[in-house]
Amino acid sequence: MANTVLTRGLLGMYGNTGIPRKMCPDCCQYSFVIEKQFTCCGRLVDVRPENFQQMSTASGCRRKPSKREREQILHVQNDCCLYCCRKFGSTLEVFGKTVFVSIRWDHWVPIAYRTDNRFKNFVAACQKCNAWKGSKVFETLEEARNYLARRWDRYLHCLERKLNPSVSIRL
Repeated sequence: MANTVLTRGLLGMYGNTGIPRKMCPDCCQYSFVIEKQFTCCGRLVDVRPENFQQMSTASGCRRKPSKREREQILHVQNDCCLYCCRKFGSTLEVFGKTVFVSIRWDHWVPIAYRTDNRFKNFVAACQKCNAWKGSKVFETLEEARNYLARRWDRYLHCLERKLNPSVSIRL
């Protein structure tokens, strides 16, 4: 067999099942990678998927977690947004108006990539974090939190600039 190739590929989503796929340089076709081998020719490859591609959809559609699941998630997350850690029901002042931090049931792996309504794929997020995360996929919770912390910083800075135009722009 040829030498192992270290490469980035994609995770082909077939319903709720993800299978690594990559273009095989020997066969010049996309092939599954099973146990670090191309299924087309057996060439060794170490694939680290960097993107998802929906290949087929699972039956069913988007749903919320059950009442029992929602209670469990909120208990584990201490009634806070998983991403920004703001307490649900707390308030923010936005342009002189009080805005409540409300719950949105987020799919950790977005529904756009796979229709996974299983308990382990649900998290409680605030309305802002859920909107900013959208269909983005993060490898770790820390990566998601860092991305959303930067979004919160920009958002709060923009609010401050609108209320006080003398505030300088941060780059």
